[in-house]
Amino acid sequence: MLNLYLFLFSTKSFEFHNLQDMQQVEYSKSKLDSFIKNPKKALWKMTLPFFLGLSVQSLYMLMDVMFVGKFLSRDGYNVCELQQLSQSAIDAMGVIFPLMFIIMGLTFGLGSGTTTLIAQYIGAKNKESADSVASHTILIGILLPAIIIAIVFLLGDSIIEVQLKNNTNPDTLKYAQEYFKIMALGSVFMVLAIFFRSILSGEGETVLPMKILGFGTILNIILDPIFIIVFKLEVAGAAIATVISNGTVALSFIYFLIIKKKSYTNISFKKDVFKFDFQIIRSLFRLGIPASASFAIMSIGMLANNSILSMADYNTYGEVQKYVEPGWAKDCPEIEKEGGVVGGYQISARIENLFMNLVIAVSGSMVTIVGMFYGAGRPDLIRPVINYALKWGTIFSLIATFIFFFFSNYIIYGFTNDPKTIDEAIKYFNICAFTYPFVAIGMITCRAMQGMDKPTPFLFLTLLRVILIAIPMAWIGVKYFEYGTNWVWWSVLISSIVAAVFSLLWMYKIINYRERINLN
Repeated sequence: MLNLYLFLFSTKSFEFHNLQDMQQVEYSKSKLDSFIKNPKKALWKMTLPFFLGLSVQSLYMLMDVMFVGKFLSRDGYNVCELQQLSQSAIDAMGVIFPLMFIIMGLTFGLGSGTTTLIAQYIGAKNKESADSVASHTILIGILLPAIIIAIVFLLGDSIIEVQLKNNTNPDTLKYAQEYFKIMALGSVFMVLAIFFRSILSGEGETVLPMKILGFGTILNIILDPIFIIVFKLEVAGAAIATVISNGTVALSFIYFLIIKKKSYTNISFKKDVFKFDFQIIRSLFRLGIPASASFAIMSIGMLANNSILSMADYNTYGEVQKYVEPGWAKDCPEIEKEGGVVGGYQISARIENLFMNLVIAVSGSMVTIVGMFYGAGRPDLIRPVINYALKWGTIFSLIATFIFFFFSNYIIYGFTNDPKTIDEAIKYFNICAFTYPFVAIGMITCRAMQGMDKPTPFLFLTLLRVILIAIPMAWIGVKYFEYGTNWVWWSVLISSIVAAVFSLLWMYKIINYRERINLN
């Protein structure tokens, strides 16, 4: 999910200062030629490493959830108390996820613009501009976390308390506050890692990010049990493990891209190379606002869903539902009263990301490929590659639908022991699994439009889906008709269908226009 672009500030050709510059220009030409020669092959060449990189990154969040959900413990606690503890920890992480998604969304929004611009400049054979975009992006990546940290420490507790107003468990609030503050302090590593990957994606390089992210994930898997179980730091331990892993990833990118210069673009802040250009910053933010705002809206949707689910909890749960194994919670009635619903939702969202990463990778690759074709003035190549991506994106999403609809009960048991959380997760999959084909269409079409220098459809379609349809529909049904949690998921499905239809129509309108202009 991601967008943005830049001001084409220099069209003059640059001088070759050394052999490396000449080699890099040849790289640009060969990369573009290979994309033009076989767009379908180029799509898979980018998608597969991208997919593997996304998958290992998704494991970051899943590992945190699994360890706090399955292995959290306290000395002197009985089975019921540990059950409540696990539920509180998962709910806390569920509350924090939308807030972290806002930070990630802002970063991805700016980063995807970097990807688009660098791809377009490679297509236009303008390396000087690509270098400038990359350097200014990293400059933003250094400054942005300071703002994030200030906001989190000033307003973070209040935002968390609003979401948990219907949850009186003190452990949930404590866990959420601890986790959020630690993650905020480590946000500089996350932001830089995303920006570095965005730069490489714009060059068509996906193998190196995959390797670096894979190493970071392995490190996180090792550190989670050490901090959570051995040191008994509970949810704070999960956050510390993630920050250390993100830090390792960011430093690895710095080593390979800035020190060893293993990239096409040259990232440098030397006085004789780097010249601060406010127009570039202005253009990055202008073009990045639609994508970043779209992610912010998605985050608002998650926050709203958390609150609506808390209301729906009272309409749904008088007893543990049918998916819960007989005997669960019989001697622990307190776990049925509150909590578990938000955690079930957030666990489900994180698990489905792992399975939907192939679709996300296809859509992400579209930004680079379509951007290069657009920059090279070849709109005739855009429609075929988009249609090809839509076909395979739909196939992959239908496979995910089948898996989650029929096997979600087996999958979810691996991440938590809490019966109410399990029940809610399965209910989520039984409905939301059918959104995947429509989500795939929306992602691919929005990313394709981004590559064609049209970032605003992503924003408007997100507004339509989340703010105009899903949230009002869910809130009215739960508040005034006393519908249960299932209604929230039906709202998500309906809004996804409507957004996918509008997205398809919008995209093909843009393609038709570009083709007419080219013919004339």
